Amino acid sequence: MSIEEAELLLEDYNITIAKRNLTYDFSDEIEENKIIETSPEAGSEVEYGSQIKVVLSNGPLFEISDYKGQSIDDVRNLLTDKTKLYVRVKHQPSKDYAPGTILGQELLAPGEKINPKQSQEIVLIVASEVEEEIPNLIGIPIDQARILMEDRGIKVVLKKLPLSGFSNSQLELLEYDVVKYTNPIAGSKYIQTESNEFVIEYYASEDKPEIEVEDDND
Repeated sequence: MSIEEAELLLEDYNITIAKRNLTYDFSDEIEENKIIETSPEAGSEVEYGSQIKVVLSNGPLFEISDYKGQSIDDVRNLLTDKTKLYVRVKHQPSKDYAPGTILGQELLAPGEKINPKQSQEIVLIVASEVEEEIPNLIGIPIDQARILMEDRGIKVVLKKLPLSGFSNSQLELLEYDVVKYTNPIAGSKYIQTESNEFVIEYYASEDKPEIEVEDDND
């Protein structure tokens, strides 16, 4: 019950509650600002006109969950709404989790109970996009280059270069089915998103025209 309800019960006995010496404790069963216990204890005999002390509920402690796999936005909103925790974010590049996904936590472990009204800090480790540096692939067979980049989680597009306009002698000198150009170029920083593509350009041997050999007797 509340202090007000208790005072109504006690007024017939001229017993008062020491409001200047109120103490608080946390309770999972008793709601906030309700009486948890009294001193003397319930059932004790007290003199008419005496004063008693009470302990009020601060409500329940807040239990820290395992936030791995959850969205940083959802967890931040929850902790801000329910506690006075300061949420500090550490970003960690990850190919296995979508950006914004929590990978782990520090300072406060799952199952730990805290005072929700006390300022504390929790560190959430959050997945971020992976930034890759484009290697020099020029001259490497296109299938080898494609596998190398796809193993890094990069979306690869193979693009044939046109062979029109080359003379027979120039066609003979071209290197086929190897990387001629890349976009982005070597040394560039690349982040894989839904719309980004890594383009490999090459001359395809299957498109090489047959070269007619001139007859010296003509």
